[in-house]
Amino acid sequence: MVLPFNRLLKAAAVSAALLLGPAAYAAEADTQVLAEGDTNIAQLRDLGRDLRALLRPEIGFPEAYVGAWQSAVDEAFAPALLEADYLQALDAALMQDSRAAAVAYLQSDLAKQLAAQTTTMDPDGTLSFEEEVAKAAKIIEAASSAQNALYVDLFERQHGPETANAIMDAYYRMMKTGAEPIIGAEAADAWVAGIGSTLRDQYVEGYFAATSAGYSTVDPVLLRELAQALAEPDLAAYSLQASQAFSQALDAAADRLAVAYAKAVADL
Repeated sequence: MVLPFNRLLKAAAVSAALLLGPAAYAAEADTQVLAEGDTNIAQLRDLGRDLRALLRPEIGFPEAYVGAWQSAVDEAFAPALLEADYLQALDAALMQDSRAAAVAYLQSDLAKQLAAQTTTMDPDGTLSFEEEVAKAAKIIEAASSAQNALYVDLFERQHGPETANAIMDAYYRMMKTGAEPIIGAEAADAWVAGIGSTLRDQYVEGYFAATSAGYSTVDPVLLRELAQALAEPDLAAYSLQASQAFSQALDAAADRLAVAYAKAVADL
């Protein structure tokens, strides 16, 4: 079982504005723009939904433990908690200039045009991991060398490799969390080790393919404008800080999951 990565380009949920003073309200308004436009929050939520399928009866896990796991995942990956963790981590690291650059970009015509033209490999959520990767790979293979070079540049500027690896780090950790109460620590370690680096490599490659294939319907002129925008120091800083905040929020969710699952299992 691997974590599907469909719906990774969805828009994030709206963060409610607070009743604050004028200066604080302005900062909160900026945070709301980030919450609405930054796809990392939606990605965290989608990962939680997909993670529910990690333990399944058909691969040997008792139904009682599967129910406990799904309940723990729902608790640990509650959308409100994910958004709060991500925005808190982002606020702690974000400089005012990079915040302003991100808000300006998300409100720009370029961002709106990109959002309108970007596609997803699995809009209905019906494809398997393998089917989605295969579909995306065909699109990438058909692209010109210049297009692929641009896709690679955009993937790296948006810290795609770091994000994909952070997901896999957490995934391996949560695999052990889920299996250990059932098969013991040694067998759980063996399960994780048995996957080795192959799954990680496949996931990073598939993450790149799906992200890049999503750009295949975008006007190349817009993609070059995006690359130029991401090269600006303030927006580049935001991209890095957002990637780091994503990892921190994912780690926090994994911590909650370990606690919630242990409690749920203790009640069996």
